[in-house]
Amino acid sequence: MNATGADGPTIVVLTGEVDFTSWEQARDQLAAVADGGGYVVVDMSQVPFVDSAGIAVLVNARSRAYAAGGTLRLRGVQPAVRRVLQVMGLWELLVG
Repeated sequence: MNATGADGPTIVVLTGEVDFTSWEQARDQLAAVADGGGYVVVDMSQVPFVDSAGIAVLVNARSRAYAAGGTLRLRGVQPAVRRVLQVMGLWELLVG
Protein backbone atom coordinates (compact mmCIF):
# COMPACT_ATOMS: atom_id res chain seq x y z
CA MET A 1 0.00 0.00 0.00
CA ASN A 2 2.54 2.65 1.10
CA ALA A 3 6.31 2.56 0.79
CA THR A 4 8.62 5.24 2.09
CA GLY A 5 12.20 5.68 0.98
CA ALA A 6 14.70 7.04 3.48
CA ASP A 7 15.32 10.16 1.41
CA GLY A 8 12.91 9.49 -1.41
CA PRO A 9 9.23 10.08 -1.86
CA THR A 10 6.40 8.40 -0.05
CA ILE A 11 4.67 6.19 -2.60
CA VAL A 12 0.98 5.37 -2.36
CA VAL A 13 -0.31 2.70 -4.73
CA LEU A 14 -4.01 2.96 -5.49
CA THR A 15 -5.73 -0.04 -7.05
CA GLY A 16 -9.06 -0.54 -8.74
CA GLU A 17 -11.61 2.08 -9.59
CA VAL A 18 -11.62 5.20 -7.45
CA ASP A 19 -15.27 6.12 -7.50
CA PHE A 20 -18.35 6.67 -5.35
CA THR A 21 -18.01 3.17 -3.88
CA SER A 22 -14.33 3.36 -2.93
CA TRP A 23 -13.48 7.03 -2.46
CA GLU A 24 -13.37 6.85 1.34
CA GLN A 25 -10.64 4.20 1.33
CA ALA A 26 -8.57 6.22 -1.16
CA ARG A 27 -9.13 9.39 0.90
CA ASP A 28 -7.90 7.69 4.06
CA GLN A 29 -4.80 6.27 2.36
CA LEU A 30 -3.85 9.61 0.88
CA ALA A 31 -4.69 11.76 3.90
CA ALA A 32 -2.39 9.72 6.11
CA VAL A 33 0.64 10.62 3.99
CA ALA A 34 -0.41 13.99 2.57
CA ASP A 35 -0.78 15.53 6.03
CA GLY A 36 2.84 14.66 6.76
CA GLY A 37 4.16 16.88 3.99
CA GLY A 38 7.15 15.73 2.00
CA TYR A 39 7.04 14.42 -1.54
CA VAL A 40 4.14 12.05 -2.17
CA VAL A 41 3.87 10.02 -5.36
CA VAL A 42 0.52 8.39 -6.10
CA ASP A 43 0.97 5.37 -8.35
CA MET A 44 -2.15 5.23 -10.52
CA SER A 45 -0.98 2.43 -12.81
CA GLN A 46 -3.61 0.05 -11.41
CA VAL A 47 -6.50 2.53 -11.53
CA PRO A 48 -8.53 2.12 -14.73
CA PHE A 49 -11.28 4.62 -13.84
CA VAL A 50 -12.05 7.61 -11.63
CA ASP A 51 -15.31 9.49 -11.25
CA SER A 52 -15.99 12.88 -9.69
CA ALA A 53 -15.64 11.45 -6.18
CA GLY A 54 -12.21 10.07 -7.08
CA ILE A 55 -11.14 13.36 -8.62
CA ALA A 56 -12.22 15.19 -5.46
CA VAL A 57 -10.09 12.81 -3.36
CA LEU A 58 -7.02 13.47 -5.52
CA VAL A 59 -7.44 17.24 -5.52
CA ASN A 60 -8.06 17.26 -1.76
CA ALA A 61 -4.95 15.15 -1.12
CA ARG A 62 -2.87 17.53 -3.22
CA SER A 63 -4.22 20.50 -1.24
CA ARG A 64 -3.47 18.76 2.06
CA ALA A 65 0.08 17.93 0.98
CA TYR A 66 0.73 21.52 -0.09
CA ALA A 67 -0.77 22.87 3.15
CA ALA A 68 1.70 20.66 5.04
CA GLY A 69 4.61 22.06 3.03
CA GLY A 70 4.87 19.09 0.67
CA THR A 71 3.87 18.15 -2.81
CA LEU A 72 1.82 15.40 -4.40
CA ARG A 73 2.09 14.06 -7.94
CA LEU A 74 0.35 11.28 -9.83
CA ARG A 75 2.37 8.76 -11.83
CA GLY A 76 1.44 5.85 -14.09
CA VAL A 77 -1.89 7.40 -15.03
CA GLN A 78 -3.97 5.16 -17.31
CA PRO A 79 -5.40 6.60 -20.58
CA ALA A 80 -9.04 6.83 -19.41
CA VAL A 81 -8.02 8.59 -16.20
CA ARG A 82 -5.65 10.86 -18.12
CA ARG A 83 -8.49 11.91 -20.38
CA VAL A 84 -10.70 12.84 -17.41
CA LEU A 85 -7.91 14.86 -15.81
CA GLN A 86 -7.19 16.67 -19.07
CA VAL A 87 -10.85 17.48 -19.76
CA MET A 88 -11.21 18.84 -16.23
CA GLY A 89 -8.07 20.95 -16.58
CA LEU A 90 -6.30 19.09 -13.75
CA TRP A 91 -3.52 17.33 -15.65
CA GLU A 92 -0.87 19.99 -15.00
CA LEU A 93 -1.96 20.42 -11.39
CA LEU A 94 -1.77 16.75 -10.49
CA VAL A 95 0.78 15.34 -12.91
CA GLY A 96 2.67 18.37 -14.17
